[in-house]
Amino acid sequence: MGGAGGLGAAGGTVGGGGAGGEGGVVTCLPGEVLVCGSDVGECATGIRECVDGFFGPCQGAIEPIDELCNALDDDCDGQIDNGFGLGQACDGFDSDFCFDDEMTCDGCSLGPNNDETCNGIDDNCNGITDSDCDFGDCQPSLLVTGSTPSSPNCINFPVEKGSTGMIQYPCTGGPVAAVLGSISFTGAVNNGQVLLTGTEQLIGPDNCLWQMDHEIQGSISSGTLSYSYWETLLSPPPGCWSPCTEVGAVAVQW
Repeated sequence: MGGAGGLGAAGGTVGGGGAGGEGGVVTCLPGEVLVCGSDVGECATGIRECVDGFFGPCQGAIEPIDELCNALDDDCDGQIDNGFGLGQACDGFDSDFCFDDEMTCDGCSLGPNNDETCNGIDDNCNGITDSDCDFGDCQPSLLVTGSTPSSPNCINFPVEKGSTGMIQYPCTGGPVAAVLGSISFTGAVNNGQVLLTGTEQLIGPDNCLWQMDHEIQGSISSGTLSYSYWETLLSPPPGCWSPCTEVGAVAVQW
């Protein structure tokens, strides 16, 4: 009986699995095929044909490749153009620093140029509000945050620590006007650098004629300007006081 079974195997009895094949048992019959591969995305299935009782390699299938940014699912994972960040916000090659552009297959799209306007908003997204503006007229307030006189005897300055005021300047540069303490200043701003002066003459408590000069200068975008003050005796009769000077810092507040 065992010998008869052996003859049956030699005659092509269909077995199952690779283990049966090792024992001489065929796994398929002529004409049988198996579908192989994937039909997801750009992939396509192929077939495995039965050859000499065994299924051969997969033929005709289109295999996955590395994903390309081409509106196709090249790696056949069910997602199109994944891994390229498409649609995410980015900052394109424009004049601002705003993430208002969009990632595409060609890189970050070229969005609008957001110019800084004097409106209390950081329009160009560079972390500075209005002080580096491109359009409009700015009117930030001023505050003297510190001042140092040349002598302890120099007191009652028209501009001193705690004095407040306002500056008005055009974003595109040009004439500037400001008031700080009781002093009016005029000057100009160019490329964000401001220079303002103010002068007054008066008869002091010593009955002498004095000229008092004030100056504000520095970078608007830095948020801090320097202030200086000096006195010049114009008609020195006997008994005039010694002239005083003062230096200080002025905060630009938006």
